[in-house]
Amino acid sequence: MEIRRYNLKTPFIKYRTEKRHFAILYCEPEPIINIMRITRSIFMTLKLSLVIILMFLLYSPVYGQKKNDWYSFADKNTHLTGYKDKRGNIKIPAKFGGLTSALVFRDVIAVYEDKSGKSYYLLKNGKKFGTDSLYVYDNSYDDLHEGKIRFRNKKTDKVGFFNKNGAIVIPAKYNDARPFYNGLALVVHNGKRVCMDGSAFNPAKPCEDWSWDGITAIIDIHNKILADDIKYEETENIDWNSFKITNSLPDTTIFTGFKTPDNKFCTFLNFEKEFTKWFYKNYLSNINIEILSANCYKEVMVENRFEGMKGKLYTKSSFKKYYQTIVMKEMESIKLNKVETEIFDEELNPYDFNDKNFSIFYANDGEPDKQKYPVFNVVCTYTQDNKKLDYQQQFFFIRTTKGYKLYQIALNVGRQKQY
Repeated sequence: MEIRRYNLKTPFIKYRTEKRHFAILYCEPEPIINIMRITRSIFMTLKLSLVIILMFLLYSPVYGQKKNDWYSFADKNTHLTGYKDKRGNIKIPAKFGGLTSALVFRDVIAVYEDKSGKSYYLLKNGKKFGTDSLYVYDNSYDDLHEGKIRFRNKKTDKVGFFNKNGAIVIPAKYNDARPFYNGLALVVHNGKRVCMDGSAFNPAKPCEDWSWDGITAIIDIHNKILADDIKYEETENIDWNSFKITNSLPDTTIFTGFKTPDNKFCTFLNFEKEFTKWFYKNYLSNINIEILSANCYKEVMVENRFEGMKGKLYTKSSFKKYYQTIVMKEMESIKLNKVETEIFDEELNPYDFNDKNFSIFYANDGEPDKQKYPVFNVVCTYTQDNKKLDYQQQFFFIRTTKGYKLYQIALNVGRQKQY
């Protein structure tokens, strides 16, 4: 796993540590226990974020409204959620609370019924399924991915998949699972819960942060295991849409391969390897003003809290005018190995990047589409004479249809003013 300290804005990124486990979960299987702990201030923050994303979905030229979609609304008195069609007709009155968060009701949604205390998956025809067996991850219900949605069997504590009509297509036999991408999903089996400090998970006194420690595998839509006993950390940042079966191990400088039971390889492009190779071999080795300009996005955000600048978007030409000297200086320092440099995977922040130039980088649910447009942060860490961390310069690149582009820089992260 990667240890970081997260803030609402750019975090001060700490050093990378060993990655061991399949998944980090930040909630108990029963969501209502956790939702009661959310303070009013956090609730209002979440409500604001939902409004921002909903507005983005409704008015983005990329997504627009689909004829049969229903949209969430909140009752101003109860704060419960219901759903309306695009004409404003109420299709479901406001009766959902808890972790109900679906902004758009397309095929199936996960809901918590406030009055009955029941949670279930719901279809537009009123059919309910998976009662009290919803899959919860990081205080969120699951969404439909490629026509499948996860559930956790309450009796066996195992995970499987429903299709969009409520039929079980993958039986609940895994400790955990990731959503399907390109007909493939990561699963973990023969696992056990482990607390983040390494101690055993105690259901009577559960730790808040824990993970599954088990065997990671890749399955297809028919529940066939394509690769078993693989390292989870090697699956991070792979392009699921690039999947192919090869007879030999691929070029490991940009690809990742997992051995199949018949001694072939499940081969994937690895975004992080691809970016690292591009950054050092193509971008950095040839860096000049022209290269810098050609690899900037249409707009670039600059953040410099040390100077009181929270975050401002510049056009490409304005960014070059005011900041190309700073960027060139840092790139030269990296090139000459004068500063400690690491690359971290990130994701686009929908709070900051919500205008039309960035709308293409989001999926239909308003979340950053990391599978198509991964983001990487090149972090330069400066230390004081006593080797204590001083500050960082951070440079964010996003993968576009025209290659990786610089779209954000964060200067003097963590730097403290001397008084």
